[in-house]
Amino acid sequence: GFPLACVLVCIAVGSALPILLPSSVSLIISAIIFGISVFMAPSAIASFTHKNLPPESWGRQMSLFTVIFAATQTVGPYAAGWIGDYFDNIGVSLLFASIILLLGAAFAFFQKPILR
Repeated sequence: GFPLACVLVCIAVGSALPILLPSSVSLIISAIIFGISVFMAPSAIASFTHKNLPPESWGRQMSLFTVIFAATQTVGPYAAGWIGDYFDNIGVSLLFASIILLLGAAFAFFQKPILR
C-alpha cells in the first residue's frame, strides 16, 4: 500500500542521490536517507498484512516476507557488483536499483486493500 510506496521512493532517492548529485554532502545525505528508510519496509509490510489478512495468517505471511527480504539482501549486492563490473561503473547499478525500487513503489501505490 501507500506506506510501502513511500518507503521505496525514499530508498530509491537515497540510492540515486550520490550519482545524480555527486558531492560529499549528497553522499552523506544519501546515507542518512537510505539508513533511515531501508528497514521501514518490514514495518510497512506488517501494517499491510495486519490490515488485509486474517490474524491466523500473519505469522506465515511475515515469515515469507522475511525470507524474501533476506534473499534479496543477499542477492542484491552481488547483482549490483556484477552490473557495476559489466558497465565498469558502480553508479549504473545504483541507478538500476533505484529504477527497480521506483517500479516496486508504483506497484505498492496502486495495491488495493484486500477485501475480507
